Amino acid sequence: MTNCDLKAGLKTVKKSLALTCVFALLPLTSNMVKAVDLETKSKIIDLMVCYARATDTFGELGNTNAYHEALAIYKKCFSEEASFNFWPVGSDFDGPPSQSIVTPDAWAKFVDSVIPRNEEGQSISRGHHMLSNYFVELDGDEGKLEAYLSATRVNYSYTTGSSVTDVTESKGFYTLSVKKTEESWLVTRLELRVISVSSLAR
Repeated sequence: MTNCDLKAGLKTVKKSLALTCVFALLPLTSNMVKAVDLETKSKIIDLMVCYARATDTFGELGNTNAYHEALAIYKKCFSEEASFNFWPVGSDFDGPPSQSIVTPDAWAKFVDSVIPRNEEGQSISRGHHMLSNYFVELDGDEGKLEAYLSATRVNYSYTTGSSVTDVTESKGFYTLSVKKTEESWLVTRLELRVISVSSLAR
């Protein structure tokens, strides 16, 4: 074997090893990209859960600080100028919302205003959000989330606060527009479209 043949053989071996290393790393790189993507989606889904937790907090029985606690949670999820848009049952979901409110503070006042209360101003209503069928789309530092809503609200006696007076169940879906900031992802726009509301008197 000549020196030329030996050099050519070594070059072939080096190329083969290089290609093997590249192809061996490809699955790892692909998995890393997927892991980062799933982590981002999880953070965006957490924003939807954050909103639901805050909204349910407004109606906590016996909690005299419920409003301030709920608002504090909202401010962890939303940008300062976030918009909130609401379409009730029977609305044209492609048309303008019946309620369009800007800032978490203003939305908190709207949510709190519909909570039934007793003469002392305490909530006699407990709400429970159930969310499902999350769908997340990402486009750089912006994204969109869609989720189904199944909510239950239970009203209690004005006097004792123990006996149930009626139960209301709502179905609908949320759409969130989100944006990545230097610190975290935040919601810039929330849309709620209610498909049905049913009441079961007790």
